[in-house]
Amino acid sequence: YHLYRPALYEELVNQFMLLFFTFLLQGMGYARQTDGNLGKRDTLLAITDYIIENCARVTLKQAADRFHFNTSYLSQYLKKKTGQTFTEIVQEARITHACRLLRTTSRPVTEIAAETGYQNVSYFYKLFVDRHQCTPSEFRERYLQAKQRVIGNEQLDE
Repeated sequence: YHLYRPALYEELVNQFMLLFFTFLLQGMGYARQTDGNLGKRDTLLAITDYIIENCARVTLKQAADRFHFNTSYLSQYLKKKTGQTFTEIVQEARITHACRLLRTTSRPVTEIAAETGYQNVSYFYKLFVDRHQCTPSEFRERYLQAKQRVIGNEQLDE
């Protein structure tokens, strides 16, 4: 049998898994210890949540100040614990947020780029294409087409 997969099947699965694990980690990660301090495991979750929630404007210094770290220590800590630099984490969060906006709004790509922290639209396009192998407009169009196929319950042989 041929299994039909919508154009953005893998992206949808990846986004769902990201959301699932984010909620799972949040549920496990916010239990404070009795002395009121965050545990070591909880610290990483709190830092990454803070970065994700503030991705459009967060800086390394702001994050370091928020969690009482030296900027170079926080940078090394994130790299060691996540395998990604602070900048990579921020960029991933921004692009993920942009994808969400592309799927749920009809706002222009330039507005979405600005809202997600990219003043240089060309740079936003470059990062987006590097991650998704299509432009933001193509991403939106593919998502809408895939959504129509699912809603319309069409069986297409590809």
